[in-house]
Amino acid sequence: MKISSTPNLKTIKKTSEEIDYSSRLIGREGRAMVALSFTRVKGIAWGIVAAFVLLVLLPFIAKLCGI
Repeated sequence: MKISSTPNLKTIKKTSEEIDYSSRLIGREGRAMVALSFTRVKGIAWGIVAAFVLLVLLPFIAKLCGI
């Protein structure tokens, strides 16, 4: 077994690249969750508005028009 005082640069570079890749994946997942939660709230709001229009306003307008 050979013990050396010089660092193994290839291993250090590979490890730092793996750490960088992992941190980017974690960041990407966090941004995806934030975007998903934002669009979920927006989608629910649009769904409620659409349901209100279809269930309440459309029959009311049809009744006023005599249809």
